[in-house]
Amino acid sequence: MKHKPMQHQLTELERLDGELWLCKRLGDHGASVHEGLTTTESRREQIRQIILRERFESVLVGRGKDRKPMTYAEAFERLYGEPLITREMRAKAAALRKQRA
Repeated sequence: MKHKPMQHQLTELERLDGELWLCKRLGDHGASVHEGLTTTESRREQIRQIILRERFESVLVGRGKDRKPMTYAEAFERLYGEPLITREMRAKAAALRKQRA
């Protein structure tokens, strides 16, 4: 999936509201979300790891403001302004595959 820049930056309140919604949806799909994380970075990484661990990348999580179906990967990107799977993660995975071959 190609990274699309966000049209505007979210305020802290908008981001927190989005994080709460995304965590609720993860819980609805059976994932365990730990509470008590205080920084945006730690919450972002926890949510990223849960989505990847549970293989929810392409699971529909809801609809965007445009009413089109949205996956967890798309919701993550919209919320944090970065792809769920970063270039660094792709590079590490490629290196591991090469190492195992």
